Amino acid sequence: MKKVTTVIVISFFAILSICGLKNKRIEGESNTIIEEHSIKKWPWRGITIVTSSEVEAVTEKVIKQLANDGANFVRLRLSIRKGDYPIEWSLAKKKSKVFQDASQIINWCNDNGIVVLISHSDFPIEKSLGIKQTDAAFWGNKKLLNNSIVLAKEIAQNFDHFDNVIGYEFFAESVISENKTSKVPENWNTHFSNLLSVIREVSNKYVVYTPGPGGGPKGYDAMERPILDDKILYNFHFYRPHKYTHQKIKGRQETYNYPDFIGLRNINKKFIENQV
Repeated sequence: MKKVTTVIVISFFAILSICGLKNKRIEGESNTIIEEHSIKKWPWRGITIVTSSEVEAVTEKVIKQLANDGANFVRLRLSIRKGDYPIEWSLAKKKSKVFQDASQIINWCNDNGIVVLISHSDFPIEKSLGIKQTDAAFWGNKKLLNNSIVLAKEIAQNFDHFDNVIGYEFFAESVISENKTSKVPENWNTHFSNLLSVIREVSNKYVVYTPGPGGGPKGYDAMERPILDDKILYNFHFYRPHKYTHQKIKGRQETYNYPDFIGLRNINKKFIENQV
């Protein structure tokens, strides 16, 4: 029986469909183009690192150890909104600090053969507004939505020169949470399209699309056709069983083995296959 040790794992990043083998791009109604793309280091095996969560603990030695343990991928989540900053710092200074920390981590990853996906989901970055991206007030605010697109473009401009940065993810879990319910923002797909168009002005790297609400694979049921872009990564989130995937996260103390029983359920390969 193999014991699983979680070090910095924040979340699992599951790719539903990827253009690493053959990617079909739909042109108009009848013409299709089949193109080959080579995905660096595929298949990816790695973790998520969040810049607002004890980033000082992420050192060159830690990244080297990740590579030694077999990791070849880091999902680097930028978190300007949630960082612990001196009270007098401006928003620009906070952003600069996050970009600087991220750049250092990317360089360490490059030195150790690790590719990086840049992720940002903490919109709006102005915490003082009292609005979160899971609020209906955010998804109904054209100014805030536009600001998120401007920031996404700035992030792509800042990090695109890194050879080991393979793409970008924005709004990892598009959702409106209210009254203990979750729903997909009605304008999510339109917003993603607008965001993608702006990113394509400065980058031709991969962009992650995640369905709502919350990244569940059922969100693809309503998708009738692929997005008209050669480099989209179709993502979904898989957290089953939740106790296992989130062990040692956010104060949880329990640890679990795989394969093994969690409660009365035998968590093994057959269990996983029956969940998808």
